[in-house]
Formats: sequence, structure tokens, C-alpha cells
Amino acid sequence: MISSPWTYPYLVKDLLSTITSPVFSEIVVVFSTKGLYHSPRGFASTLHEMYRIRQFKAAFCLETLGGSTVGDLHALVLKTRAAVVEGTYDFLPCPPSVFSRVRDRGTIN
Repeated sequence: MISSPWTYPYLVKDLLSTITSPVFSEIVVVFSTKGLYHSPRGFASTLHEMYRIRQFKAAFCLETLGGSTVGDLHALVLKTRAAVVEGTYDFLPCPPSVFSRVRDRGTIN
């Protein structure tokens, strides 16, 4: 698992170029609550580069270790909507979907 694909875009490009399955259609970017408020530099441009190699839909997942996710999920939704309005994700076939999941504290991945 690559925790930060925009840090190693050449690696992600290589990985995407090897996918030959016709059913590949979506990339899920997992954010922690900490990473939610500090998007990696070049995130949108790296997604765009990835899309040029292999077309996909994007989904953003907020992963937490229990507790309430409502406020943070709302922040991710608002941040994504603002980026859509600004045209940040115009290259995608549709706006990114947003969802959350609670990770069990014993889970490594």
C-alpha cells in the first residue's frame, strides 16, 4: 500500500500503466482525520496525471479510529465540493464521491 502516491508519482504512473483489466474504474484515496486538513502538495495535479494514464472515477474516504466522524466527514464534503466548483476535478468523468469508514484499532492497513 502506498500511503502517499503523490510523493512518488513515477511509481504510481508505472503501476497504473500495468493495469489491463477492463473493469478497473475507480481509485479510492484514503484520508486520515489528520491528513484531511493538510492536503498533500500537488494532490490534484497528480490525480490528473494518473487519469491521463488510466481513466477512473475518484472516491475520497475518511478513515477514523472510532469516535464521531460527522464533523470531519462534513469538512471533507465541503472541501471536495469547493474544489469541484473551482474546476479542480474537471478532468474526471464525475465529481469524486465521499464516504467514511471506521477502522478497528487492531487493523494495520
